[in-house]
Amino acid sequence: MDDDNRLDIKLNEIWKACRKIQDTIFRYGYDISKDFCEHDPQGKGLISESLFSSILGKYKNVIGLSDFELREVTDYFRLRDGRVIYSEFCKVVCNEERLKKDAGDIASGLEWIDPMHVNVIPRPEDRRQLCLILIKIAQFAHLPLMPYFQDYELISQNRGTVTVSHFSRVLRFMKIPLSDKDFLLLLKRYMKDSYMVNYVAFMKHIENILDYLKSNKLTDNSMKIIQNFPGKLVDLELPELPPVNGTNIAQRVFKDFCNHPQENKDICDIIFCLQRHVHKNRIRVREFLEGFDLLHTGTLTRNQFERALHTMGVGKYLTQREMVLLCTRYIDPIDTNRIRWRIFEDEIDRVFTVKYLEKTPLLEFQSPPQYIKEMPRSGSKYWQEACEPVRNLCEEALRRIQIRIQNRRLHLHPFFRTYDK
Repeated sequence: MDDDNRLDIKLNEIWKACRKIQDTIFRYGYDISKDFCEHDPQGKGLISESLFSSILGKYKNVIGLSDFELREVTDYFRLRDGRVIYSEFCKVVCNEERLKKDAGDIASGLEWIDPMHVNVIPRPEDRRQLCLILIKIAQFAHLPLMPYFQDYELISQNRGTVTVSHFSRVLRFMKIPLSDKDFLLLLKRYMKDSYMVNYVAFMKHIENILDYLKSNKLTDNSMKIIQNFPGKLVDLELPELPPVNGTNIAQRVFKDFCNHPQENKDICDIIFCLQRHVHKNRIRVREFLEGFDLLHTGTLTRNQFERALHTMGVGKYLTQREMVLLCTRYIDPIDTNRIRWRIFEDEIDRVFTVKYLEKTPLLEFQSPPQYIKEMPRSGSKYWQEACEPVRNLCEEALRRIQIRIQNRRLHLHPFFRTYDK
């Protein structure tokens, strides 16, 4: 039963891809069969798989055909010897062209377009992310979205499609928070003809999600998913059992080195981390803080100070507790609601140089200071405190890996990037 369902889904995707090719032939008047016949002088109706893929690949961007759909169509019309029977393919996608010439009332190929057509997302991680995005949109869409798309359609005389810019404007007007990556994933799913968005299929999927959430009572009155909904996986950490009759339970084979306890850094450690980040990325602190101080008073509000740190790129590494400690250190004693950013700038810039160094030419200064060079990485063990056998073992392993990479001319970045999704 499951195999039959998979076969029906696969044939449905192949049929949709053929309809897309058919629509492009009707709209632009392409003669694909002529391109195939040029490579088949004997007229057998057979062609190699590479030639078939390359000929269709010329029209891929115009058709809006994905690589996955191209492979599925090629596999469907391929024979056992590896050749592709293009004559049957032309009968499927070009047969309607004769009907178009015979029937005078048919003006376009829109009659053959599936109104619920969506593109295939091959990666399961992207499909799961798309489901989460649609659920988030369904929760935020407290007003009906259909009138916003229909008003545009009445003006443009489209058939269930809107432009990408109008689709983005509607989502932004409804105050639906979407990142650029999420929006591109939506376009990848609902893009049609390479420049339009099928809002009919989008709205249908949103309605299906809302109906499912209501029918299963998974949301409260504010359209938020309830915390303990039926079917939720319960994550329990049970305590270890006590020993029985003096026997000891086997301990864990592998120790948990990844989940380190959270370190409560003091203000000095926070400043050292900021100095290392600024020195590593060559950041000019003044350029990010001076723009908020329009009156040149040397002070900023707390919100302005936090915004400047986030713009600088260090705010995401600071917890709320560390941000409060930082603001408390540089608070203005006269106005406790403001932060003295010039003092903060002077302390951070000490990683580069000392202020008024030109007045003390005999002063020897090292940039960066030694305490910045010897700072251990966050969450890792201090390497200098490790025992000598462990250090020698790790250094020998790293040396062997380095020799292997140099001899094989390996590039490690692509291998790690495939797992960093």
